[in-house]
Amino acid sequence: MAGSKWLGCVGLALVLALAAPGIAAARCNSADGIVAEDATELVTDPADDPAPPQDDAVLDAGARAGETIPIDLSRDLTSLTGLRGRYTDDAPVLGLRIENRPGFNPKTSCNALIPVLYKPAIETLPDGTLRASVEQKRFLLDFDPKTVTAAWIQDADPSGQFFWIFPSRFGASSGGKKAWPMTTAYAARYDRLAKGSNDRRWVAEAYMLAALRVYRRNTLNQGFPMGPLPTGADLQAALVAQLGYACDDKPDDLVCVAHRLIEMNETRPPNPEISRDAFRISDAIYENSGVSTGIRQLDFGTGNAQAKALVGKLLPKTVGKDARYRRPVRKWDVATVNRWYGKDGRIANSELSRPQDKALLVESHAAYIIEAAQTWGARLDKAYPDWPPAERTALGMFAIDLENVTGKALARPVGALGACEVMTTRNPASKDATSGNLALVLSQKRRVRNGVALLQTVPSLKDVDMSCLAPMLSPPAPAPPV
Repeated sequence: MAGSKWLGCVGLALVLALAAPGIAAARCNSADGIVAEDATELVTDPADDPAPPQDDAVLDAGARAGETIPIDLSRDLTSLTGLRGRYTDDAPVLGLRIENRPGFNPKTSCNALIPVLYKPAIETLPDGTLRASVEQKRFLLDFDPKTVTAAWIQDADPSGQFFWIFPSRFGASSGGKKAWPMTTAYAARYDRLAKGSNDRRWVAEAYMLAALRVYRRNTLNQGFPMGPLPTGADLQAALVAQLGYACDDKPDDLVCVAHRLIEMNETRPPNPEISRDAFRISDAIYENSGVSTGIRQLDFGTGNAQAKALVGKLLPKTVGKDARYRRPVRKWDVATVNRWYGKDGRIANSELSRPQDKALLVESHAAYIIEAAQTWGARLDKAYPDWPPAERTALGMFAIDLENVTGKALARPVGALGACEVMTTRNPASKDATSGNLALVLSQKRRVRNGVALLQTVPSLKDVDMSCLAPMLSPPAPAPPV
């Protein structure tokens, strides 16, 4: 559906502001370090928050219960956490419509889509359930607010563009109402920006689009991968075949410690199998990411050489066939998004469940680790020739693992005296308290903690001083008793 069909009902001023000339280029999703603790995990895992779900607030819609009200994302919300605001506080459900951004230009806008948020008209049915409706009941949902546990429901309308979201659960863990780290980060940034500003509206847009992508990705991946999973032993065998020696014989080689750390992070004891996420479709959500898969998370929306070489073999019926899927997801239009989540994403997951795909992903990851060790070894030899070899190996291990999971390379500040100093370096051009390498480290605390522990198991590396990381990697202290 073209964006022009809905201008009259959602507010012309909103759309004109989006397309107005002179708007500064948007900072896309996590360009300023807003990332989740671990993007490889399903953020809706009930283990995140074991508290039982609570009922939404009792409906008190007041005099405007029967109205459909478009929400101004830069003015009407007071917080993205819980989507609180002057029209949303009394709403047990909200409508979220996704439209193409008119004249999308990636140089001046971030996402090709626009989320339009509504307070729906609400009526109470004879059996006590509620009916929410938007656009003269074209979009309609009957529900009992006391029993709903979902964070979102896609409307039955054939356009595939309308969703119902429950404010207290959208952007929160499935077991309760604890906000995701991503939600908290975006809400904090939103609150710091001027009410009515373009930047404030963009942060709200980016958050709702990113959160919905997380939910839709998780739904798409339910039941996949099919069949048995490769194990850590399979990965070790592939590495030995390509290296020509076993890491047991050279445990302090950079390629071997990097392999062990990635294996530790992706193959969690006591389960010997490699993470299921490595063999199903992923979507890193942030910045310029595209559809991805693999232990390394091969991103098919970038210029990565290995991803380009393998996409036709791994996904011949979908991503390898249709170039529209080989772009960053934020550049997809509504038709492409609907086709992906409605059909082709499941086909892609079926392709990745084939034994030959799983084997190819294991072999390609072994090749990646070897190449990454060579690349980072040369980088660190050049940047820090006076460091002890163990110091360079330790930093290289962290750099390879962080780049593997995030796609971001650690910066190498001139004159740094050791690995710990490099990893806690902030971006001098940023005003954010956590920026640069430090932001990257903090976004992946679990993985970095595993790396610090791994160093202690290698005799030649155990004396590398990583103590500066201890305060920031420690789990938060328990709250004092009331």
